[in-house]
Amino acid sequence: MEEHEKKPEEKALERRLAGNLPTLDIAGDIFLIDLEKKCLCPKNPLAPGDISFARLQGYFSWTEDKYIFTYNSTQHGPQDIDFSDLYHIPESIHLVEFPSMERLDPVGYAREHGYDIRSFVEKVGIQSHFKANTIPVRESLSRLLAEKRECPKEQRQNQTRRQKVKRRGRGR
Repeated sequence: MEEHEKKPEEKALERRLAGNLPTLDIAGDIFLIDLEKKCLCPKNPLAPGDISFARLQGYFSWTEDKYIFTYNSTQHGPQDIDFSDLYHIPESIHLVEFPSMERLDPVGYAREHGYDIRSFVEKVGIQSHFKANTIPVRESLSRLLAEKRECPKEQRQNQTRRQKVKRRGRGR
């Protein structure tokens, strides 16, 4: 099959088998997905260190099959946030989500677990580049708080009354 006739998945598989690691864009920071080292390595050699998958393990959602965590785009890494102090969350904090290791690098995952590479790639698919879903936390929280403040007082009172009625009805 000629180069121009190949599907994007076939091209991505060829590049990966040739040793090119897939990449992940997190809030504009590009990382190489290196399952052999079990980390995300910054593509920019001047960027701070790697992000290990061991560090991200606590942020993995088994129900959604993805990593979900807060990321500091200034420090170029995950950062835990105290959500009790909403007004002091830095603007550089983003809520980030991206797929599991097996979806990010199915070739590396298959090698690591002894699976047949081609059949595993056919099962899960393959891409050369991913873009993490990112939401600026401070902007989103500010918007939600503003919407809550704009809600008419009467509507808030009605909601409160309905909640009280529901609570009373449960005890009977």
